[in-house]
Amino acid sequence: METALGLPRSFAQLDIDKQLVEFKDRLLQLTGSEDLAQFSDQKALEQLTDTYLARSQVAQLQNTISPGQTALILLGAG
Repeated sequence: METALGLPRSFAQLDIDKQLVEFKDRLLQLTGSEDLAQFSDQKALEQLTDTYLARSQVAQLQNTISPGQTALILLGAG
């Protein structure tokens, strides 16, 4: 969930109450709802999975190539 919501690795070091507030805020921004029950719907789960995979791939690219090359790949020019 942290990757799908674009949360940094340092997120786990926050106070648990602050984590919950930030988690709900990011989930609301991404999906329009802060309720985890939304993921019982297959379409919502697929959207979350797609977002996770996209952010994970971008993170992997950023670790292996320059930011300019990453931008070109994402824009389809690479």
